[in-house]
Amino acid sequence: MFPRINPATMPDTAHYAGLSLLSLFVFVSPFPHTQTIGEISFYAALLIFSYLSLRLGVKIETYGVWTTLLMFGGWCIVSSVFALDPYESFADLYSHFAKYLILTVMLAVFFASRQRLVLLASVIMYSGVTFALTIMVYFYGVLDNDLTIRMGLPRWSTNTMGFVFLFSLALIFPLFRNYKEKLIRYGLFCSAFILIVASLLTQSRGTFIALVTMSLVFCYQYRKILVIAMVLLITAGILTPNLSDRFAKSNKHRTALFLYTVEIIKDFPVTGIGFARDTYRDPAHIDSEIYTARIPKEYRDAGMFTFPHNMILDVTVKTGLIGTFLFCGFWGMLFLTSFRLLRQTRDRFIKDWTLTLLAASVMFAVRGMFEPTTTHFVLTILHTILAMLIILLNLQSRSHDNDINIKSYV
Repeated sequence: MFPRINPATMPDTAHYAGLSLLSLFVFVSPFPHTQTIGEISFYAALLIFSYLSLRLGVKIETYGVWTTLLMFGGWCIVSSVFALDPYESFADLYSHFAKYLILTVMLAVFFASRQRLVLLASVIMYSGVTFALTIMVYFYGVLDNDLTIRMGLPRWSTNTMGFVFLFSLALIFPLFRNYKEKLIRYGLFCSAFILIVASLLTQSRGTFIALVTMSLVFCYQYRKILVIAMVLLITAGILTPNLSDRFAKSNKHRTALFLYTVEIIKDFPVTGIGFARDTYRDPAHIDSEIYTARIPKEYRDAGMFTFPHNMILDVTVKTGLIGTFLFCGFWGMLFLTSFRLLRQTRDRFIKDWTLTLLAASVMFAVRGMFEPTTTHFVLTILHTILAMLIILLNLQSRSHDNDINIKSYV
């Protein structure tokens, strides 16, 4: 049940205001100390969307990928009733799930045309490039760190930066095909170089693996160019200081976190411990000594057990095995919808952007195997991917491909 407003019926002032506010929200989402700006822009856009919905009405459409996500959300509500901390579970369910469902709807409504889809992608891409440049200049220039040191900041996890860099990088490919002006293409090439360098400087194994797998998806259409690019990329990864060494080392802490999390799941297999982010490490609800004693001795002193470094484990420990099944169903439908649209559409614009979203989804899934995905800017990326896919489905349904029935496979 996906609500949609016909863009042609929107007053121009309200439409442009919604576009501007959501563009601002998306642009500032990666940056620290911008939460106030983000909240104001989000709720102001929501106010405009609510006004337009009441004035113009909404059309309800059905998409399988959206329905499976709602089913997962429904189970999260049920599991929150039985959570160890129900109040915090419902609070985080809104701030880390329901709020982003609303964001998905608003993005799909306000950026519903081809030109506005390109605008949304441009805002995201330039946000990522600006963020990458800012971090590199500050970390290696202002703080005067050596290039062998992993790039990161105290308020920022080095690993999660990869989501921003790689999603922005993925969007450059269709933008490069969209623009023919040499100056713009030169700027996009420079942006891609900055994002690749920033990704390598994080020295994150998960980011590098996600970068390679994302490139493999693009090889579906850009075979010759990307095969050469992948060879250069792998060579750069080998030559990057400490990155090859990190692949050679085992990560005892991640193994310990996996074993520790599995022990908690054994005690809460159906409904999980609740959606609250802090329950996992809250001694009032989880006695770490009990679960630490259950894992092998060699892993008990591997570090702090703060949160699972894996989105599947994170979902399982929060919502139980049923929640994990529904969550995997959402991802399966996301890939299936993207792949079928890619194979069946004859519209070059839709094909290019669908391939990009498929590559971004693969990147997100691979990167999520090494890191939880519950931080706000990471959730913004996931739900932007979903919103852009829904926009493409709407564009496809209005295109001249009348022999393709979108509803038959979504």
